[in-house]
Amino acid sequence: MPVPPYLDAIKIGYPLALSAGLSIAGELKKEGLPLIADFKVADIPNTNTLICDQVFNAGFSGVICHGFCGMDSVKACVASARAHKGECFVVAEMSHPGGKEFFTGGLPEQIAANAVIAGAGRDHCPGNPAGPGPGPAGLCGRKEDPLARYRDTGRGRGCGRKPR
Repeated sequence: MPVPPYLDAIKIGYPLALSAGLSIAGELKKEGLPLIADFKVADIPNTNTLICDQVFNAGFSGVICHGFCGMDSVKACVASARAHKGECFVVAEMSHPGGKEFFTGGLPEQIAANAVIAGAGRDHCPGNPAGPGPGPAGLCGRKEDPLARYRDTGRGRGCGRKPR
C-alpha cells in the first residue's frame, strides 16, 4: 500500500502496541517512515532508559516522554535516543481539560526549557483539537507561542507547527 506523500511519520500509542506487541514496529517500518512511540515515558531515569532501549531495539526511531518527571528523567530518554540514533520528543503540556489543573504558572515553559537543555531533539505539541475550529491544541495552538524562545535557540526544532 503506497504511503501518502503528506505523511512524515507514524505515531504508535499504547493501545496498538499493547494489542499488537512491539513487533508492530517491524511491520510498519516497511512503509519507510519514521516510527514514533507515543508512550509518554514518565518514570525514574533507569526505568526510562530500560523502556526507551526496548522501544528503539524494536525498530522505533523516536519516543515521546513526559517532561514533568524532571531533567534527569528526560536526559535518560535523550541518551537512549542518541545511543540508538533516534529522537526524543518531550511533552511540556497536556491538551485535555484536566491538563490545565497542573500545567500552569510557567510550568510548561520550564519543562520546554529543560527539554532544550537536556538536548531533546523536539518538543511535542499536543495534537488534540481544542475549542472551536481545527488546529493543534496546547502550546502550539496558542496565539502566543511560549516555546518560541526555546525553539529559536537552534537546539530544538519544535514540532514544526505554527501557532494559530
